[in-house]
Amino acid sequence: MKISLFPTKKLALFCTAVCAAMFAFTYDADAYTLNFNDAWNLGWVSPADAAGSAQEAVYVNTLIGFAQGSGLHSGINGHDYFRFDTSCGTCPAAVFSSTDNSGSNTVNLGVGVFTYLLAAYQRPNGVSRSIIWNVQGLTGVITIPDSYNQCALSHWTLFGPGNGVPDGGTTVLLLGMAFGALGMARRFLRI
Repeated sequence: MKISLFPTKKLALFCTAVCAAMFAFTYDADAYTLNFNDAWNLGWVSPADAAGSAQEAVYVNTLIGFAQGSGLHSGINGHDYFRFDTSCGTCPAAVFSSTDNSGSNTVNLGVGVFTYLLAAYQRPNGVSRSIIWNVQGLTGVITIPDSYNQCALSHWTLFGPGNGVPDGGTTVLLLGMAFGALGMARRFLRI
């Protein structure tokens, strides 16, 4: 039985081409800075009592329940809500994920499994407002403002979706490329 080996130089070139193709389709996480009037800001809640993550989930879910761009909604359970004209797609329900009480204005979103970010701003006299951003699709470390209208950032809370996170297609693309590379290797190696 004769074994036909793939020439070493061609194998190295083939592996290099496959690796380069894989890296070409990886997503480079950018550093974002969220602001109060940017494309991700859904709106605000005031006053925003420091009542914990369950109450903050109510704030987010109430806000996303309003029509996009509907403006001010006053006196709902003692709170005022303002909904900007920012879309959040299908606006999945917010489910508490994590919180940071350190006052740090950097948030690590990781690989993008979060849907909403609530930042709570408070004055020493207790006046407060929570700003809510749609962070779907954002990855990596982002920066949020450390103050709002003479209110200091007290904490921020991340919320995940109420259901499974849909795949953006990158996994399917990489899997298809892997099968294509295996098929090409099989053809050239005659396995």
